[in-house]
Amino acid sequence: MPTVVQGTDMDLYVRDYGTTQNFKRLTCLGNLSFKMHNDVSKKNTRCGIYKGVQITDMDVAGDGAQNILPSASEYSYDDLQVDQQNRTKKEFRIQDAATLGSEKSFCTGGGYFVDSEGTWNVGDTANFTFTLTVDGPVIFSES
Repeated sequence: MPTVVQGTDMDLYVRDYGTTQNFKRLTCLGNLSFKMHNDVSKKNTRCGIYKGVQITDMDVAGDGAQNILPSASEYSYDDLQVDQQNRTKKEFRIQDAATLGSEKSFCTGGGYFVDSEGTWNVGDTANFTFTLTVDGPVIFSES
């Protein structure tokens, strides 16, 4: 019987692309999403409608609370900001916490943090949002 993976069990892990560094878990993650999109061009003619499907565009996006004292195995919002400013390509894994230490993951790939925002509202935690745009292939696996 299939096992359903709960969203709260999924985490985002990153490391510098092309290295053998240990992956670091994005600290205090709230929501996480993976979006794939293809632009489609369409031409109406007397012979019918012709469509062209463009290359898939993919993004990983999420939010969380800022952790000012991350452990050595955690990737913080401060780390994310530095990598975004330096345009550092990151390798990422979206992985179920139950499969840590194995090669099992939902998806892996490479990309760049291209959007982030920190918010510090009165009476609220220090929060952040981010978007990592995928650059290159993504490998999907559920086992």
